[in-house]
Amino acid sequence: FFTAGVLGLTLVLSAYHQNQIFREPDQLAEYRKLADELLQKGYNRGASGYGDSYVLTALTNEKLIVTPLDYKAYPKYENAVAEAETWVLIQPAQAPVPPENVRVFNRAYTWCAPPQKVGYFQYVPYRRLQ
Repeated sequence: FFTAGVLGLTLVLSAYHQNQIFREPDQLAEYRKLADELLQKGYNRGASGYGDSYVLTALTNEKLIVTPLDYKAYPKYENAVAEAETWVLIQPAQAPVPPENVRVFNRAYTWCAPPQKVGYFQYVPYRRLQ
């Protein structure tokens, strides 16, 4: 009887807790929106700040690999982006528009499309120059 009572109380508390969690706003909504747009447009490599890069990579289960530009922590991601023909620079929407031509990963790149804003973020696709 005691075990059944504890189990019942645990189930009630668990259901209550799950209900409370589902009422919370989705704190990753802006990341989801950006990741969906990038993948839909065929972009699967990118570079951003440390925090944003790993959130986007994890959220997409590495379908979108984003390396941090401000911190060298995981060479596998940096190499994946550096070897790509195209990648996107991701930054906050209020940041200045990045230059049309950049040199990153010891290679030269230029825009392949104009900057796009998606909620809190903006991104610019770059392609490698030969």
